[in-house]
Amino acid sequence: MFRTVWSALALAGASLILFALAAGLQPVLAVPLGVLAVSQLGFGGLVLRTDRIPAPRVLLGVCGVTTAGSLALVFGGLIGFVPVAALLLFQWGVAITAALQLRNPAAEKRNAGSGRMIAALVSGAIVVATITTPALSLTEPGSTALPRGVHHHH
Repeated sequence: MFRTVWSALALAGASLILFALAAGLQPVLAVPLGVLAVSQLGFGGLVLRTDRIPAPRVLLGVCGVTTAGSLALVFGGLIGFVPVAALLLFQWGVAITAALQLRNPAAEKRNAGSGRMIAALVSGAIVVATITTPALSLTEPGSTALPRGVHHHH
């Protein structure tokens, strides 16, 4: 249960970073990143709903393609290193969980109490927010955001 909760939250964090990266690119690159972000967000919801990673081999392939594509964009100078590092941290955390599930599909089949589930959700959300927030601030849309406490005057 804990692995799947953390994986679902990591996929949500990855999708936020992908959305922000997509928003700073030309449409030819932004559309595929946006589609990937939507699919990862939906997949994260499916992971939470089923309490397992469906199609773990497909997920491993998506992580590989995401790694190659995002590194190509970094080395091409189109996106920054820090957001991609955070994205890959999430991607490969989920990939490791998928690989563990493939290796031992019966693991983590026990149900935990609601208190443990809430603890997993809260701690996972804190970790994801801690990694995602600085990464988002270093994307193109994040760099144009208003600093905290500043308001637009018309």
